[in-house]
Parts: sequence; C-alpha cells; structure tokens
Amino acid sequence: MIVITKLLKMPPQYYHPGKSGVIRQGPMNILGHFGEIHPTILSDLDIDTPIFAFEIFLGKISSKTRNKLKVRPGFTISNFMPVSRDFAFIVDKDTKAEEILNVIKRIKNTMIEDIKIFDIYSGKNIPKNKKSIGINVIIQPYEKTLTDLEIEEISRMIISEVGNKFEAEIRS
Repeated sequence: MIVITKLLKMPPQYYHPGKSGVIRQGPMNILGHFGEIHPTILSDLDIDTPIFAFEIFLGKISSKTRNKLKVRPGFTISNFMPVSRDFAFIVDKDTKAEEILNVIKRIKNTMIEDIKIFDIYSGKNIPKNKKSIGINVIIQPYEKTLTDLEIEEISRMIISEVGNKFEAEIRS
C-alpha cells in the first residue's frame, strides 16, 4: 500500500484531501494539481467560504505535446456594432455546407467574426440536383464603424469566393 501511495503522488497538503486531484501525463509525470483549499487553511485566514485553486506546471509538458498545442488568439472587445449579413447560395446537391463555411473562414478579412448555417433547402423554386444553403456572417469592425460601401465590399468578397469555388449563385 505504501508503494501505491508513493506512485499516486497525492496533491499537496494545502488541498482538501477528498476534494482535489492530480493532472498527469503518464503515470509519473505530474502536470498539475487542482481542488478545494484545505478547510484548516481557510479557517486560519478567517475565510468561511470554499475556495478552489489549480496549479499547472508548464515545464513538465513534453516538447512533443507542447508543439501540438494550438494557441488561441486573445479575446478582443470592439466598441463598434457588428454587422450581420445573410447569404443563400444555390450549389450542387453534393456540396457540403461545411466546405462553404471553410472557404468563407479563409477569406483574408479579419473582420469576419462568425459564420453559421441557418438553412438548407431543396425543392420548389430550386433547380433539380441543386440545393440552397443559407449562411449568416457576422462582420465585427474594430477600428471604426463600417460604411455601406465597406460592408458591400466584404459581401462581394464572400459571394465571389463561394461562387468561384463551388460555381454557386446567390438565391434570389
């Protein structure tokens, strides 16, 4: 039993023994600790509410794993109103909506904030072997309020990219 305890390496004593844990990469490489702070410590500090903490030892992450980690860009808040535009593209029935989203995401315009599918339709008023895919695009300016001309330019870029890649037309 003593050998198992040494192998498990419990969290430090300042964590509550029944409400804490260890993050590992393999059996021996401890990446961090997490849990509720021990009630005795909280009592000594005159704190009467549970407090939770975590520790991550970044230096313990293997270089192989570290190279695979994707760093997300920081969160940026804009003081300007976002603009929402809907597009309905008529494409071949075999075209996947996800492929269209990926094309729009790759457009070299950092103001395209979000892209969602809101409709996929085939039937009346849609040519045979075609379907309509409705996509909502949120454009978020960060430097100034966009003019109608700037919004139209971004819209033309989206229509052009999707049109060229999928031989798509805008549904009227």
